[in-house]
Amino acid sequence: MIAQPVAIEPEERRLPHTRGVVARMFLVAGCTFTFVGLADLALLWFPPQPGNVAWEYATVGQTMDSMPMPTLGMLLVAYGLLRAAHPSRRSIVLMAAIFFALGVLSSIFALVLFTSAPAVLSQTPPDAVDAVRRAATRQGVQSVAYPLAWFAIASILWKANAMGRRA
Repeated sequence: MIAQPVAIEPEERRLPHTRGVVARMFLVAGCTFTFVGLADLALLWFPPQPGNVAWEYATVGQTMDSMPMPTLGMLLVAYGLLRAAHPSRRSIVLMAAIFFALGVLSSIFALVLFTSAPAVLSQTPPDAVDAVRRAATRQGVQSVAYPLAWFAIASILWKANAMGRRA
């Protein structure tokens, strides 16, 4: 006896109601991650101490270390918007703009980081110089990698919006 092949229907035809449910789950999870991540970032910057090189360097470094959570949240929101039954073009363009703005903002942070690093290293005790150099290297890699990733995400969202399709 030969087994008959089983035809598998596309998921969208089998469960038409799940598309909206999954999109809403991504939106809720994404908003939660984004809110918690941004609250964490906001707490890093208070109380502000502009002009204090050590504070500027440490705060920018901690900001770059804290970026994965809001980034993941915004990616979940963007995916939820793209997978929604009726995605709003305006919201997709807004997400692209947010990722582009993050890229620009983190590029500015990179400038602050690189310009304050020599002053911080000169004030560092000799026994801690290696740890500060490792931290500076990690922050340097993050300040280059994050903007590139955010610009790429913004470009993908912009193109998806221009082509009128979902990811």
